[in-house]
Amino acid sequence: MDNGAARLVALIGGCALFVALPAPAGAQPALGGTDWEADPDCIFDFLHLYQDGSSKLITFYDSGDENDPNEGKETKLAGKWAFDGATLTVKFDDFPDETLTGAFDGSDLEMTYSWRDKENSAHVNKCTLTQHTNS
Repeated sequence: MDNGAARLVALIGGCALFVALPAPAGAQPALGGTDWEADPDCIFDFLHLYQDGSSKLITFYDSGDENDPNEGKETKLAGKWAFDGATLTVKFDDFPDETLTGAFDGSDLEMTYSWRDKENSAHVNKCTLTQHTNS
């Protein structure tokens, strides 16, 4: 193999190695400034992740009773979110025992909402959130 062919092989090999390397640890998906809509199995309806690390979880009360004065009322939980590259964690300001954790699969958030009721019984709700766009 002549010198030019050897350089070409080295260049192609170097490019292949570069393409095969994983993204640097700091290269995370941009989750800040995104809105997420929960699937019907979820106990909440929307999750907003703000650029500054704050979050807002929104749910609409649904008792199924149209005469219920709370029917359709909106509830908001403020919190803080963090993403370590693998796990998204949301902790709520007014409910320190409630957490929302899960993974971003590149398009959806697979999340688990954990909380304790008044009797201190643990509860878990698993659901999928899809990015919501205003289009």
